[in-house]
Amino acid sequence: MKRIGLMLLLFLAAASVIFAKQNPIYTRDDIVVFDKYVQYIEPYRNKPMENVLQATAEFFLESPYVANTLEAADEILIVNLREFDCTTFVENVIALSLAARGEKLSFDAFVDELRKIRYRNGNIDDYSSRLHYTCDWVFETTTRNRRKYQSPIERNKRCAQNSFYDIAS
Repeated sequence: MKRIGLMLLLFLAAASVIFAKQNPIYTRDDIVVFDKYVQYIEPYRNKPMENVLQATAEFFLESPYVANTLEAADEILIVNLREFDCTTFVENVIALSLAARGEKLSFDAFVDELRKIRYRNGNIDDYSSRLHYTCDWVFETTTRNRRKYQSPIERNKRCAQNSFYDIAS
């Protein structure tokens, strides 16, 4: 009986770690910002993607710059719509724009897009699964056929010179 109890305890501990990795970290203030964004972006949702991207970026123009917003003890999806560094600004603008162009704009749809953009193959395993460099992000996104380049890229190159990313297609 003790063995079953110990096995059950180990199983629940492992499940809680797995479950915790799947749940993003965000605050009530992030939900408030998202709700304001939903109202703001509604007139743009059926417009071309470049218009949605521009409107989304303009929505966040006055947001503060803060470094190291993604640093946590364990790797987990952190959603922060209140402050950005250069990379998180771009990630959030693209994720929100993709969600806005989707069938149903919801916080969950946005979080799903953000996870796909920020992590290799959209999987959160550990620190190394996060795409830390722009060239990695472009390579991974292109490999998954989520976007296309205007000029060709060789699959085995992580960074390609003179390749321009076309998010609007």
